[in-house]
Amino acid sequence: MGQQLSTIAATPSSRVLQIYNELEKTRIERELAMQELLEHRRRAYQLAYEREKLKWSASGGGIMIVFCVFSWLHHK
Repeated sequence: MGQQLSTIAATPSSRVLQIYNELEKTRIERELAMQELLEHRRRAYQLAYEREKLKWSASGGGIMIVFCVFSWLHHK
């Protein structure tokens, strides 16, 4: 009878341990997903920043070329 009680007492703790392990696995998966999401957001922000910088550089370069051509024609 004592053996039966010890196996009954051990069963809930093993179930609790199993549930704890599942919860820990879920927490780790969610943490990794969150880190991946933050990295994706950081890369998207960096890409948008670089596109904006390119847009201003290209338009500034185009205006500079126009001024150089006008200056060249004026001093010709």
